[in-house]
Amino acid sequence: MDTDILVVDKETPFAEVLENVISDNILQEEDEEEDFDENVELSPGGVLDEETIGRGLSNLGRTADGMHQVYLHLTVPGFNLIDISILQEYVHLQKVEFPHNELTDLSVLSNLPHLLILDASHNKLTTILDFTPPKNLQIVDLSYNEIEVITDLSAHHSLKKLNLSYNKISEINGLSGCKRLEDLNLAHNRIKCMKNLDGLPIQVLNLGHNELNMIENLDSLDRLRSLDLSGNKVRSLAGVEGHDLLEFLNLEDNEVIDLAEIKYLKDLRMFRSIDLHRNPIQELPEYRLCILFRLQSLTELDKHKVDAEEKVAARNMFDPPAEVVAARDHIMHVVYSFLQPAQIHDSTLPSSDTPYPMLVLVGPQGSGKKDLGLKLVEEFSDFFGFGVSHTTRSPYTGEENGFDYHFVSLEKFEDDIKMGKFLQTCQHHGSWYGLQMDSIQSVAKDGLACVVHMELEGVLTLKNTHFEPRYVLIMPLDKESHERRLRDRGIFTDEEILEIVKTAETYSSYNQDHPGFFDMMVNSNDIQEAYIQLRKLVMDYLGI
Repeated sequence: MDTDILVVDKETPFAEVLENVISDNILQEEDEEEDFDENVELSPGGVLDEETIGRGLSNLGRTADGMHQVYLHLTVPGFNLIDISILQEYVHLQKVEFPHNELTDLSVLSNLPHLLILDASHNKLTTILDFTPPKNLQIVDLSYNEIEVITDLSAHHSLKKLNLSYNKISEINGLSGCKRLEDLNLAHNRIKCMKNLDGLPIQVLNLGHNELNMIENLDSLDRLRSLDLSGNKVRSLAGVEGHDLLEFLNLEDNEVIDLAEIKYLKDLRMFRSIDLHRNPIQELPEYRLCILFRLQSLTELDKHKVDAEEKVAARNMFDPPAEVVAARDHIMHVVYSFLQPAQIHDSTLPSSDTPYPMLVLVGPQGSGKKDLGLKLVEEFSDFFGFGVSHTTRSPYTGEENGFDYHFVSLEKFEDDIKMGKFLQTCQHHGSWYGLQMDSIQSVAKDGLACVVHMELEGVLTLKNTHFEPRYVLIMPLDKESHERRLRDRGIFTDEEILEIVKTAETYSSYNQDHPGFFDMMVNSNDIQEAYIQLRKLVMDYLGI
């Protein structure tokens, strides 16, 4: 049988041979154009014939041994083929495509040892690659068939890309030996569990439109770059963390509802795109800006490009500069203060007769600022009174209402804000803290200067008011002693402790970057030593 093989005479120069081949092909194509009869039935009865093959061959090239010129590609789509046994004569084919046919058997492909690419999509296959594997078969498309089970594919060790979408597969099996598999598509099947993919070099994984409800067993896929889980019932993103090369995640049409799930993506260095279309999370207020704030490396969200303006808007909404936060806080309290009359006693106003009209001890949680303030008021009770702040958190062990804090409900706190009672407010670990005008006035009416404690956000707000306090930074300079003090209190989680210690660095940086912002600083590694230093500073200012 003639399979379009050209025998090469070793004594004939290759350029001359190639010129003859091209010339012969042109003449042959002209003859074929004249000879083709459009009324001729191709592959009658679904049996692939030479006439059909002749029209589907393309890509003239050399055989593996370099001795012949042959056509390397065959494309025969949509002929209702059921028998392709004639292909056993075309042993040099490297790419075979016969989608949209009626094939149920591919065993003849055992005779194509040089096959690299196979497209048998849209057929009626029930088994997968049931033929002697060609040595270098790399790309296989068996989508839109009737395959129910993935049999052992260990013999297909060169396989790089496998498409089994739109079949009837219910379980992932048989792939453990495919040590070169980079692209796996199992979309639109009946898979309920991600498993049996351990150690594979998969970079692109599509499990969209299955019956999955969680992300699992992907830990060993350390080369994963793209993951498609659209059309499932996934609620949590737990399981994608640790995939440093992951760039794209498609979760369209799932059940993700909580913004907290984004935490599993925030440490992925290469992550650039996520699709959360048709998830309940999209109904949350300012959803898009929330996501962009939490994932600032994103370049695409829900199939829409992310621009610089959106990133700036997200940052300003959820993490504006401290000065902006303070200005907003101050404006809010000034506006609300118009709703009630306010009276500030002379003893709290700055004057030459009152060196400490108001003393503000500033520092991160666990710095000891409140304890130092209470001790100072106790010793210098003729000069100072303690301004008790308000908070919505519950009392810690040993704390007294009205002495350590005024413990109030969130509803009461919000009502007091609207009544203009606060000078400043801020939020930490889900609880609100604030200093009210009444707290200062209760001290001022006794002719005393007020000692208060607050964190950096409160100071920034207070500096926008008419008050002119002295600001003392109470700062534990040793991280280990600070962390130990927080742990000894037994009220913070490990995560909260790490966050507080990290926040303490902000105070040091702010002090260095803004000379004169604080009037003085006291090292509070040792509370007793800190009080001695603070006491001396106070006595110097009081002239006693």
